[in-house]
Amino acid sequence: MSYVMDPASRMNIKRPPNGYILFCKEWRRRLATQYATEKSSEISIRLGKMWHALTSVEEQKYLNLGRLTAQEHGQRHPDYSYNPIEAQRQKAAHVGAHRVKGMNPKGHKVTNTLGVSGKGACSRPSPASSRVSNFTPYTVKLLQITALIQ
Repeated sequence: MSYVMDPASRMNIKRPPNGYILFCKEWRRRLATQYATEKSSEISIRLGKMWHALTSVEEQKYLNLGRLTAQEHGQRHPDYSYNPIEAQRQKAAHVGAHRVKGMNPKGHKVTNTLGVSGKGACSRPSPASSRVSNFTPYTVKLLQITALIQ
């Protein structure tokens, strides 16, 4: 009996990890416990530096593991082929489905450090709007705070 995948589950097949991804997967947790106060972005920088510092023998170990993983992936999913344009379209549709004006993808209200929410909180004003008024939402909020203090 052969196993036939339905089209919906076929769309959720992930790409096989390459050597660098496998390296990061192995080392990220170790670094995160060792440097518990660092942000994820700082851990990623450390991982990149570690990857570049590997000897060719060590690096080849991960690259070979990545090739082996890709071969196993090909055996499990013989009809799979990566299409970057389709992947980009699916990602945009996923993010767009969760996007609400003034909200980030997790559903939290978008604000800047002064508590200004809305479009001005996450982007610079366009050149056309800056000709009309020299005050950005940040400046307006700063002026409001200054007026309250005086």
